[in-house]
Amino acid sequence: MDRSKSRTIRGGSPARLLLAVVSAVAVLLVAGIGVAGGAGAQAPPAPTWSMPGEMQPGEQGTVTGEGFEPGSTVTMTGPGNVALGEAVADEFGRISMSMTVPMTMASGPAMMTLVGTNIAGEVVTLNRSINIGSLVSAGPASPMGTDPQFTG
Repeated sequence: MDRSKSRTIRGGSPARLLLAVVSAVAVLLVAGIGVAGGAGAQAPPAPTWSMPGEMQPGEQGTVTGEGFEPGSTVTMTGPGNVALGEAVADEFGRISMSMTVPMTMASGPAMMTLVGTNIAGEVVTLNRSINIGSLVSAGPASPMGTDPQFTG
């Protein structure tokens, strides 16, 4: 007697076996889609960063960001590709770096650039324009006619 055609798994009916196989295939398909980047896969969030919107020559500021690959180096440059700072992303992909505006940086809008690696391992370039200006300190206005030597 050939028993190969009528074999069943002990403790399980053919319906349960079929359900287990279908469930396992479904889990593998969903996992494969996420890994392979197929339908339904989402791109990693783009890194974000912030810094003061206006700075003066010689002023020091803090640049912060998140969404970078943990352990990766993030660099910051200013106009003319002048190096302004560098940080290593922590285990959560966050950065914090100090940067100083060069005394020679011209007043007006300046494009700041951050280059790093996102959590998908891709190199990303992020740009932000800030205003570089000179502090102009105007003393208190003096009312006219209070100078005792002023005549007429």
